[in-house]
Amino acid sequence: KALTEETISGGYSLPKANSHFYLADSVSNSTVKISAPNSSSYTVCLHLNGKNLTNTADMVFEGKAGKLNIMGSGEIMGGKTGAEYGATIGMGNVGSVNLFGGTYSKNAPSSTANTIAVTWGGAINIYSGATINSGTAGSAVYLKGALGDAATSVTMYGGTIEATGSSEAAVELAAAVLPNAENSEILFVPTFNMYGGTIQNGSGSNGGNVAVGAHSVLNMYGGTIQKGSAANGGNVYLTGGATLNMYGGTISNGTATSQGGSIYATNYI
Repeated sequence: KALTEETISGGYSLPKANSHFYLADSVSNSTVKISAPNSSSYTVCLHLNGKNLTNTADMVFEGKAGKLNIMGSGEIMGGKTGAEYGATIGMGNVGSVNLFGGTYSKNAPSSTANTIAVTWGGAINIYSGATINSGTAGSAVYLKGALGDAATSVTMYGGTIEATGSSEAAVELAAAVLPNAENSEILFVPTFNMYGGTIQNGSGSNGGNVAVGAHSVLNMYGGTIQKGSAANGGNVYLTGGATLNMYGGTISNGTATSQGGSIYATNYI
């Protein structure tokens, strides 16, 4: 089915069905928004078809309980602000979005705006052909821990994540800390798994390319993290018991004005 400007202006929820859609028009306004099906039983494939989508005030794609595959070439740019929201893609449920193509960026200037955010559950999988840019502020990819059994994760098999002029790390992981009934802290930990692709050109104060917050986990099996710069940890910064499990891949060409040209850990790896 073709999605026209008339169809998706004002918001469009993809149906609960295993189906394919393609973009027939490029659209730029404050209401263009596409939501994945809110059911784990369905997979919807969206073909960008060389078209561009820009939302000047909100996210373009909202992940829900279903699976959304985004394919083909085209630039997707969102404008939503807020630390726990994706300016362009936001995940806040148990579903998944698979990026097989496309360029993802944002036009939100706020430092709290992240191009893609996975918070409180859900998964993003990145494949060759996809490029995610940070824009001039915020991170390209932001993860925050989920409640209960709803895991928060990003898995990178290919593609590129890069910071383009931002003072934040290209990828940021943050654990959720909530009080329980006995006023003890409960941690919900996000995980970034890297099998391929490249994370590069980040420039932050702590962690140029990847900032791994307290108790969060970075598993590296392949791919390259390179050319990052920061005061501490030019490529990777770990703090508060964060974990880096490195089974393969390359971390190289990082620079730091203080400590850890490529990797800086405040406690342990």
